[in-house]
Amino acid sequence: MSNGRVLPFFRVDCTRLIQVLGRSINSRVLGRALARVIAHELYHIVARTADHQDSGVAKAVFSAQDLTDIRFEFDSASISRMQLSPLAGFSDISAITER
Repeated sequence: MSNGRVLPFFRVDCTRLIQVLGRSINSRVLGRALARVIAHELYHIVARTADHQDSGVAKAVFSAQDLTDIRFEFDSASISRMQLSPLAGFSDISAITER
């Protein structure tokens, strides 16, 4: 975030992700969890919001089970939010350099 705007980049704390998953993870589980964290951050960028939902990809906090279950989806409110939020303006470098 910068000046109240969601910026079009993010960082994943892989060490923290591994801690949440536990020591007995394999590369497939780690890849799935990493993809889900990335999907969550992309939701913020595409929807241009820091808000969260009560369930699904836009949920504020994930458990190890959330990150590894077979299903992990966007709820209808999150989908609507992304569809209503044009990405216009992200090509403007000032959005990234303003601090």
